[in-house]
Amino acid sequence: MQRTLSKTTIGAVAALSIALASAMPAQALGRNERNVLKGIVGTLLVQEFIRSSRRNQAAQQPRYVERRYYQPAYTTPAPRSTYSVYSTPAAQAFNSYSYSERRIIQSRLSNWGYYNGSIDGAFGPRTYSAIQAYAGSGRGADRLRSVDGAYGVYDELLRS
Repeated sequence: MQRTLSKTTIGAVAALSIALASAMPAQALGRNERNVLKGIVGTLLVQEFIRSSRRNQAAQQPRYVERRYYQPAYTTPAPRSTYSVYSTPAAQAFNSYSYSERRIIQSRLSNWGYYNGSIDGAFGPRTYSAIQAYAGSGRGADRLRSVDGAYGVYDELLRS
């Protein structure tokens, strides 16, 4: 809006000055005086165009501001927990079985009411929850903390 207003203002000033210069009697302003007046108006127009183009360039260029945040020395950020069911010993042991054995494990867990997902042979959060529930129901949930213990739980499922 500002650009439109300044262009309109410049145009009005230029038109008014040219009209005044040509409407005055010849005795009031001579040829040289009129040319000087036209030169001044032309100079003002060129200066305004230069200023507006610089403003437009400054507005179009991205401004990168380095932000520094103060963090007191006595606070330390808490470490982020990166726990994932895919990196557990139960997942490592499960994924070492063949595809058909993994499907048998999931179907047995499903038959006994521990697993309610699709029988796809893939280890995920539902399979992990089902294995934990199965191992926690009197079979020793501590066995899932090691890969050897997880193999024992899976072998029980495959034998039964």
